Amino acid sequence: MKRSYCRAAILFPLIGASFVILDSRCAVESMRNGLELCLKTMIPSLFPLIVLSGLLVPQLAEIPFPPKWGKFLGLPNGAESLFLLGCIGGFPVGAQCITQAVKNKQLPKQDGERMLGFCCNCGAAFLFGILPTLFEDSSIPLLCFLIQLESAILVAVIWAEKSSSSKIFTTARASLPDAIQNSIRAMATICSWILLSCVATGFLQKWFFPFISSNLQILCTGLLELTAGCLSLPRIPSERFRFIACCGMLCFGGISVLLQIHGITAQQQISMKQCILQKLLQAFLGICIASFVVRWGYLSLFFPIPICCFFKKEWNYLRSCGIISSKREVSDHAVS
Repeated sequence: MKRSYCRAAILFPLIGASFVILDSRCAVESMRNGLELCLKTMIPSLFPLIVLSGLLVPQLAEIPFPPKWGKFLGLPNGAESLFLLGCIGGFPVGAQCITQAVKNKQLPKQDGERMLGFCCNCGAAFLFGILPTLFEDSSIPLLCFLIQLESAILVAVIWAEKSSSSKIFTTARASLPDAIQNSIRAMATICSWILLSCVATGFLQKWFFPFISSNLQILCTGLLELTAGCLSLPRIPSERFRFIACCGMLCFGGISVLLQIHGITAQQQISMKQCILQKLLQAFLGICIASFVVRWGYLSLFFPIPICCFFKKEWNYLRSCGIISSKREVSDHAVS
C-alpha cells in the first residue's frame, strides 16, 4: 500500500507538470478563469460568512439545544451548533469549526472525523445566490437546500454512534481581528484548491471531454469542481434531469471541496476516510430524494427520514442483542 501511494505521489505530479509544459497556453487560460471565479463568486459569497462564523460559534454553542437533537444525530453534548453552522455557512465553515474544536481539545478527534462529512454542506449564500440563475422555478433553490439538509440528517443518523466523550462542547471567545486572520488563511487555502481544480478541468475539457457526451461532460465537471459544474447545468435541456444532477453535485461537493476540507483539517491530522464515504452516501441519497420529488412531488420529502429511523432502530436492536458489533466496540474489546 505504501509503495503504491509513493508511486502515485510521484506519478501524478510528473503527469501534471508534463501537461503544463506541453500546453502552457491552456494552463494559463484555465488559471485566469479560476482567478475570475475566486474573485467574482467565491470570495464575495464565502469570506463574510467565514468571518461571521468565527464570531457566531461561541454564541451558538451557548444556545440550549434540546438534548434529543444531538442524541438523534449521534453528536457529542452541546455540539449541535456545529451541524447548524455546517448546513448554513458552507463547506469550509463546518470544517473550520470542527478543526478549531479539535485543536482546542473541546471535541475528540474521533468524533470530529465522524462528524466531518455531514457537517460540511453547501452554504445558503451559494444556494440562493447562484441557483436562481440556473432554474426558471424560483422554488428550486429552497428545494435543493431542503434535500441537502435531509440527506445530511440521514447520513448523520446512519453514522450515529455513542459519543466517545460526555464533555460539553464549548468554544473560546474570538475577537474580530482573530476571526479575520483565520478567515483569510482559510480563504487562501480554498482559492488555491479551486485554481488547481480549474487547471485540471481546463485540460480535461481540451483533451478528454470532446470524446464524451455533453451531459457526461457536465457531470464530470461537477465531480471535479462544484461551482463550474453548477454553472454548466443550463446546457442540460431537461429541467428535471438538471434538478437531479444539481442535487447530486450539491450533496457531494466535488473533489475540489474535499481537497479544501483536507487542506483545513490536515493541520490537526483529521482523517478524511469517513468524510469521503459520507459524501458519496449523501450524494446517492440526494439523487434518490430528488428523483422521488420529481416522480411523486414535494410530499416525498417527508418519507426518507422515518424509514431510515425505522431501520436504524432495528440495527440498534440487533447490536443490543450482540448479533452486530460496532467497530468501536470491537476495538475496545480487542484492547481489553
